[in-house]
Amino acid sequence: MPGVRNKGTLHVTLPAGIIFGVSRSQISSIVSDLALFLYEKYHQKLLWDHNRLLYSQHVLGESMEIWGFIDGTVRPIARPTEDQRLYYSGHKGYHGIKYQSIMTPDGLISSLYGPEFSPKGDWKLWQESEVEQILWRVFALNPENDSEPKDVIYLYGDPAYAPSYGIRAPYRAARGGGVQEASNVVMSKYRIVRMQKVGLSPVAVNYIIAVLLWNYQTCLRQRNQISDHFGNRVRPPSLETYLS
Repeated sequence: MPGVRNKGTLHVTLPAGIIFGVSRSQISSIVSDLALFLYEKYHQKLLWDHNRLLYSQHVLGESMEIWGFIDGTVRPIARPTEDQRLYYSGHKGYHGIKYQSIMTPDGLISSLYGPEFSPKGDWKLWQESEVEQILWRVFALNPENDSEPKDVIYLYGDPAYAPSYGIRAPYRAARGGGVQEASNVVMSKYRIVRMQKVGLSPVAVNYIIAVLLWNYQTCLRQRNQISDHFGNRVRPPSLETYLS
């Protein structure tokens, strides 16, 4: 059997068939079936989890009621055999599929929309996801009504989302000190933490399930690097609460 020495210890790599008692093709089939089962059962929860709205006022307090961070992310894939241009992102320089995700301060990815073709912009994904309509319904408002109540809480995203209801973006041309520039600096730090996303996955369903398992693991551990950044102000729910 192949082995590699590392600091005096012999590490032996065993074939998957010996470890699990089945062939690699069987393992692949089992993993695929399990991923599809989890997707059918939980993908709607990943699209929108209204319970995460409870985590408002944990970022900047009452001065800016932010309950989550929104952004688009492109996952690289192998070059498709057909319709390559639909998947190719000139900005990224590779073929991929795109998702829109919302991260809440408890470290969970509380909304995941996709996959879509990677060339689509963040604004286009936002419109197609209909999260804005969900926010209107959450706050019991008519989208045609321009008035905005004082108790609305917000997502934080880049300027591409600025025209949207329920989203706040960095202040434009905030320079020379003052409250607006200070707010941009603080929120950019939070947004950098939010960008520490789940690792790459080549298949759409597998990535969605990876997000789901990421949330499971965060609930079981009651922490991750993102929730740690916000200190003891907010912690992930128990796995039982998350799945309820």
